Amino acid sequence: MGKSLNQTLTRDANSRYDRVRLMLEHRSAKRRFERLRRVYHQPLEEIFPGLSRTRARMQSAVPTAASFGNMPAYDLLVLSTVCAHLQPRLLLEFGTYDGLTTLHLAMNSPAEARVVTLDLHPDDPIRQQNTEDTFYTRGVTVGAHFCGKPEGRKIQQVYGDTTKFDQTPYRGQVDFIFVDAGHAYELVRSDSQKALEMVRPGGVVLWHDYHYTHDGVYTCLNELTSSVTLRNVPDTTLVCHISPLSGG
Repeated sequence: MGKSLNQTLTRDANSRYDRVRLMLEHRSAKRRFERLRRVYHQPLEEIFPGLSRTRARMQSAVPTAASFGNMPAYDLLVLSTVCAHLQPRLLLEFGTYDGLTTLHLAMNSPAEARVVTLDLHPDDPIRQQNTEDTFYTRGVTVGAHFCGKPEGRKIQQVYGDTTKFDQTPYRGQVDFIFVDAGHAYELVRSDSQKALEMVRPGGVVLWHDYHYTHDGVYTCLNELTSSVTLRNVPDTTLVCHISPLSGG
């Protein structure tokens, strides 16, 4: 199996020649991304009026061995603030990883909220493959950040392949969905289709990694713009969709 674009662009460059070559590859990938872009920036306050007055809770700023796979600090701040602003009761996350985002969704939602988070079982054979979504996950404990935390009581960990997840019981019911599991095109498309089925009218779907290093993500989201309204939050790799209200 060949390396993904993300694996290629995050490889080690030990010599000056390798560093220059890697820099040029980044520039080329970024130009291609901007040329193909179909999801455009919109200020946060326009997407969520009143957001600037919202206070969010943050934790775990200290880097860990799993930080490579975590969200940048500002992306996490935006995610947490949007969650605190919306006060969703039912949240669903595609991709638990070490549970950092899961914890922040639980910290910034109401006390009675339920956060359902999906990820492969720690023993799933897929984790032994060298793919865009597994090469950095070895040794990472799924949900480590919320294990033993008070907010953990709000979190339901579901193990399994997200492409096989049955979304039927949640159809049209979920207030807030965060899509950040597989980054290959087919996986993003499957997760996105399920998210759009599950989000309630007026609810929100956020995607992560709309970025030039993740061609599977940006290709899928660019295609989705033909059927749903998507906005890219400035200075982040987050893309937002607000599900239209019935009859709206």
